[in-house]
Amino acid sequence: MFFALSKLLLFLLKPLTWAAACLILGLISRQALRKKRLLLASLIILVVFGNAALFNEVMLAWESHRSPMPKPQRTGTAVVLGGYASWDSVRERGQLTEAGDRLFGAIRLYHSGHVRKVLITGGAGDLFQKQRSEATFVRQMLQEAGVPDSAIVTESASRNTHENAVFTRHLCDSLKIGGPYYLLTSAAHMPRSLGCFRKAGMEVIPYPQHFISKAGRGYNFQDYVMPSAGILFQWEALLKEWIGMLAYMATGKI
Repeated sequence: MFFALSKLLLFLLKPLTWAAACLILGLISRQALRKKRLLLASLIILVVFGNAALFNEVMLAWESHRSPMPKPQRTGTAVVLGGYASWDSVRERGQLTEAGDRLFGAIRLYHSGHVRKVLITGGAGDLFQKQRSEATFVRQMLQEAGVPDSAIVTESASRNTHENAVFTRHLCDSLKIGGPYYLLTSAAHMPRSLGCFRKAGMEVIPYPQHFISKAGRGYNFQDYVMPSAGILFQWEALLKEWIGMLAYMATGKI
């Protein structure tokens, strides 16, 4: 129920949806004052949530930054959270999304000698379970990148971050997969992920990937005054994390 509800209500976290709703209601409203307020609200939403400089400052404050890495010892395990790949049923192949840096981060940890195992956790993440499990086809991607099959462990039943943590803990305990455990997920998703893994009783070292914020800043005039459609869509991911954090706190998942 929790998983289904989170997917069905996801569209409510889109600033573009808010702006469109205000615009439509404003256009069909017969009261002049209400029409004016709704149209103004639509404009304000577009201006505020389309501001690149404002969004970047918020992301800089929210995203987890990389922890200092210990010396390579080839004893750890890279735990990679799903949500960075999808299955192309027409071409019969897996393809990475913009969050594919998570997988490359695990490959770097393996080839640099920091880990001896790469654990991929995550199912399809699809409400109706029609997609092929992400963990199953990512194994082949890792092999093609030089990670031997003996070093790859997959957990393909989990559908959200809470299940990622719980199922990974059980898998590591049952297979006696040792740490230290390096947690790889998008930087914006790391705060919630850390909370879930610690709640599950698994101490992990954050190794965030897929940074959205620009650390160098360097804003120009347009970043302050020109709304960006791309920024509107990027707000969706951040709002999803905030709502997800609150929901997980309310349900005792972190």
